[in-house]
Amino acid sequence: MAFHLISKDIKSLNGSALITFSVSSSQKEKLASIPLADLAQSLGDSIKDKVITGKRLETVFFRELNYRKFRHVVVIGLGKESELDHENVRQVVAAAFDAAKSLHVDDAVIDFEALGANPRQIGSFAKAAAEGLVLASYSFEELKSKKKESEKTEVEILVATPQAKDPQVKEGFADGLLISQCVNFSRFLGDMPGNLMTPTILAQKTQQAARGTKIKVTVWDKARIKREKMGGLLGVSEGSDQDPRFI
Repeated sequence: MAFHLISKDIKSLNGSALITFSVSSSQKEKLASIPLADLAQSLGDSIKDKVITGKRLETVFFRELNYRKFRHVVVIGLGKESELDHENVRQVVAAAFDAAKSLHVDDAVIDFEALGANPRQIGSFAKAAAEGLVLASYSFEELKSKKKESEKTEVEILVATPQAKDPQVKEGFADGLLISQCVNFSRFLGDMPGNLMTPTILAQKTQQAARGTKIKVTVWDKARIKREKMGGLLGVSEGSDQDPRFI
């Protein structure tokens, strides 16, 4: 999977799929809204018929819509504008990833502007978008049979906004990618069965992950653990034929 933040407006882009968002009204009698005016007009009947309600995480597919230069369009509900925060953005962007994957396309564009972030929210929303994409992309494939070429569902997702060069947006997105990649690494370590993630292998994986960063990893072997008189760790390790490691 590849996720990129790009400094472009939706009007200047093309791709297999466009993923945008709808907002529900706080007043029951009012219909949902879509920030892209011409798309809202094109989907007017779906809005009037309440196929699109803006309800949070509601996902509506419009295959072969051929809107602008996009073959497919997906509209995901944000819920009420007043309730939109970091966690909700993370969840709806994760839903956007799932939608793109289910379309079996090679690429998709997410309309970041449609999230409606104000200047105080923009950095947080960019971070949440990156987190949503990376966390949703996690899949434990280590012990599964290799997929055939025809079964692979790799997708490149572009998060498009003219504000991509804004320091808040750029840094927020980069931080979100880094944090969520670390979370996924932790999930991988936890998902591996114990016989394939022994203390020695765990220490090696940790050292490998830290290469190229400013993180220093120190691993103590059994002899060092004894010198430090870490009896609890030594006692637990006596139940295994694997020597302990302390990272």
